[in-house]
Amino acid sequence: MEKAWTVEDYREYRRAVRDIAIMLSFAAVFALLGFVIPDISMRFQAICWQSVIVGVFCAGVIIRRHPIVWHLPPPRRN
Repeated sequence: MEKAWTVEDYREYRRAVRDIAIMLSFAAVFALLGFVIPDISMRFQAICWQSVIVGVFCAGVIIRRHPIVWHLPPPRRN
């Protein structure tokens, strides 16, 4: 039988998932900027792609630092 999640576990899970979503959204915005802006210089395009890499790396670090994200929360009982 699995251990029941405490309120702190749910809070940590929600914080981690929120932070991951923010970082991946950051990366997605810069990826779109790199493609969508017409006549963007190669320098700014490289900056956009570097920002994408940083955003994905930060999401990976958050996942690594919060192992609770690796496990899905148990369903809530009504």
